[in-house]
Amino acid sequence: MFIIRNAIKSVSRSIGRSILLFLIVVAITAAAAVALSIRSTAAQVADDSASQLSVTATIDIDRQNLMQQAQSQQDEPVARESYRDQFSMLQSLPLDTLLEYATSAHVSEFRYSATLSLNTTDDIEAVGSEETTQATQLNESGLEMGGVLSGGGGGAGGPWSFAGVSLGDLSVVGYASESAMTSFVSGQQKIISGAMIDLTQANNEALVSSEFAVYNSLEVGDSLVLANPAATDQTYTFTIVGIYDAGASSTTESLRFSTSQDPANQIIISYPTLSAVEDESSTTATTSTDIRGQSISTALSSTLTHTFVFESPNEYQEFDTQLRAAGLDATYALTSTDLEAYNSSLIPLENLSNFAGKMLLIVLGVGALVFAVVSVFNTRERKYEIGVMTAIGISKLKVVLQFLAEAATVTLLGLLAGLGIGMVAAVPVAETLLANQVSAAQAQQTSVETNFGRPGGGAPMLGGTATLPGLGNTSAVSYIDQINARVDFDVAGQLGAIGLGLALLSSGFGAAFVMRYEPLNILAERS
Repeated sequence: MFIIRNAIKSVSRSIGRSILLFLIVVAITAAAAVALSIRSTAAQVADDSASQLSVTATIDIDRQNLMQQAQSQQDEPVARESYRDQFSMLQSLPLDTLLEYATSAHVSEFRYSATLSLNTTDDIEAVGSEETTQATQLNESGLEMGGVLSGGGGGAGGPWSFAGVSLGDLSVVGYASESAMTSFVSGQQKIISGAMIDLTQANNEALVSSEFAVYNSLEVGDSLVLANPAATDQTYTFTIVGIYDAGASSTTESLRFSTSQDPANQIIISYPTLSAVEDESSTTATTSTDIRGQSISTALSSTLTHTFVFESPNEYQEFDTQLRAAGLDATYALTSTDLEAYNSSLIPLENLSNFAGKMLLIVLGVGALVFAVVSVFNTRERKYEIGVMTAIGISKLKVVLQFLAEAATVTLLGLLAGLGIGMVAAVPVAETLLANQVSAAQAQQTSVETNFGRPGGGAPMLGGTATLPGLGNTSAVSYIDQINARVDFDVAGQLGAIGLGLALLSSGFGAAFVMRYEPLNILAERS
């Protein structure tokens, strides 16, 4: 009690010094409270967002890895030529392999569909087939697209050929499940007449868009005969059981090399039906050789689209590790645009958390230095008082404990005041700093888009604005722009530890000087 009573009297007696130390503690505590609350809340927001994120991913050819391999062989022309041949032979993983991977416990759902390109027959025409498309204009002007495109523009000028595969007037999509029909699930497309097709049967049932139905005077129950673009004598008959609204996407202005790329010209069937059509085509296929000496088959070849669904990013990472352990070749990679978008959305939040961490270190460093200096001057000024106490029999240890009690008293009061200020200031300060980080990230993104010639979100193309497939039009990132920074028990506990550290630091410097002083020498100097 003697030590505590003396400590309280000393604090009240040296009110100026006590107020200075109090203000230092308040400033350190308030700044630390804001920084700690930002870091704690940012981590919580990231964890909550991750737990609510359903990740979709695909297994595709890892072009970046292949390019790195090519660059490592740049001084070996023969090896480089061999690599080109290898690259041209690479194919996507077959459905059987993907289905085997989909049995993993980490995969919550596996969706897939396939797309064929077919031609119209008789009096049926693709929507927009009578118009001259931008693609036809490019073809007539002699513009070459890397040697991969040839032929006319859809129904207007004959089928296009892309990498040896003929492109017809219509796009025929075979779905394996309703969950794979994401446009219907989201409500962008919906059936407005008739019924849904049976996705489990190869029954040649089909859905057509309302625009396509009106354009060709088709109704539910009518038959639709389509042909192989590479062998028009091979036809396939479908029964229209439903008509759907293709949504606003059907009127979107964009560069199309074929009318099959217009959503209004999309015919929907079941995957078993598409597979049966593909099998029938392969049994009657013929082969020929083009001008480049490449073998071309009239067999229909579908393009498979697949999606793995995971309940969380952790499941995604576990599945990726499992794939490598199962022997997935390095030329393939598991990729997720969802996860990339999620990670991009966290950039301002991560920058804010890093900034708060640096601010915390600076505040604690500067605060501790100031606290130590004030403590040293305080001890030196009270040298005579120390000499008197030790001369009358008070041990140096008790003197040190009194200094600790004084520091603890001032620190406790400063902690309480600083904690209150931090609780009030945390939210507005965090929101302001996060808004600045979001603005900086958006400005950087806009700058990058401008550098690529996409100030309006599109790629300039022969005097107009269009989007080439696979060549950009980067979607805007939706950044996390709100953070409810709060001072919770964890933050309060950390602040308590900081306060204890400051008190020990202050008393520690004082103790070092107290232990050096001899009472007789101190009194002799004073006299």
